[in-house]
Amino acid sequence: MHPQNTLAVGRRKTSVARVILAPGAGAITINKKSFEQYFPLETMRRQVMKPLEVTQSAGKYDIRVNVEGGGVSGQAGAVQLSIARALVSLNDEHRPLLRAAGLMTRGRNTVRRKRARDSSSQRGNRRGCCFPRGRIHRFCVLKVLSPFILPDSAASVTPCVMTAGGEGSRRINST
Repeated sequence: MHPQNTLAVGRRKTSVARVILAPGAGAITINKKSFEQYFPLETMRRQVMKPLEVTQSAGKYDIRVNVEGGGVSGQAGAVQLSIARALVSLNDEHRPLLRAAGLMTRGRNTVRRKRARDSSSQRGNRRGCCFPRGRIHRFCVLKVLSPFILPDSAASVTPCVMTAGGEGSRRINST
C-alpha cells in the first residue's frame, strides 16, 4: 500500500466496509464494480457521497471499497462511516464537520438476540379463534352460522379455543 493511502473500517447493522482512500481523480470502486453499478439507487449513492460533500473532498480521492454482510442499506451506511473515518484520519480538521452532520457515529440498529424471557422470542399465546385478531378456522364459521344451520332443539355450539397443536376443538352441548 502506498504511504498516501488511508485505510478505514466502518460498520452498520451487520455490514462491514473496508475503504482505501488514495489521492486521485475521484473514481469509486465497490467490490470490483463501479459505484453506479453497485448502488443503483440515487438515495444510496447520495448517502455514500455525503462525507465527501460535507468536507468538499469530492473528486480528490480514488476510493476502493470492500463491503460484505447485511443488506444494501446497511452496506451503504457502513461505506459512509468508513469514508468519514478515512477522511478524519487524513485531516483531523474534518472531524467537527462530519460529527455535526452526524456521520461519525455507527447506527445502533442491530438485531437483538432472542432471549427466553423476551416476549418476542416466543411465538406467544394463541387467542381463541372467535376473539378479535384471532385466527379464524372452520369451527368459528359453524359457531357463527349455527342458528341458521342447526335446528333450535338439536344443539348449541360453544366457542372453540385454538390449542397449541393448531387444531381447534368443537364442543356440542345437548340441551
